[in-house]
Parts: sequence; structure tokens; C-alpha cells
Amino acid sequence: MFNNNRYLTCGVDSTIPLELQLFLWNCVDELPEERDYLQVFKLEPFGEM
Repeated sequence: MFNNNRYLTCGVDSTIPLELQLFLWNCVDELPEERDYLQVFKLEPFGEM
């Protein structure tokens, strides 16, 4: 979808595991049509750890 640089906040970089970051980038890549330049995801913890 996007052919330019990708950016994330330092908070995302320090708290979201790399595997989840890659999954979210993949979700953006698979959007069926171009969207706004800003994609927002709402993440919630799942279960007890």
C-alpha cells in the first residue's frame, strides 16, 4: 500500500514486541485500498500473564 518510509513513536518501539509491530505493518500492507497516511490501531491486553 505504501511505498515510502514507515515511522513509529518511541513509545511503540519500546513497549510493543517486534513481532506485533511486523504483524501491524502487514495489516496495513494488506488494506484493499489506499487510506489516509495515518493508521491507528487500538491494542488491548489479552488474558492474565
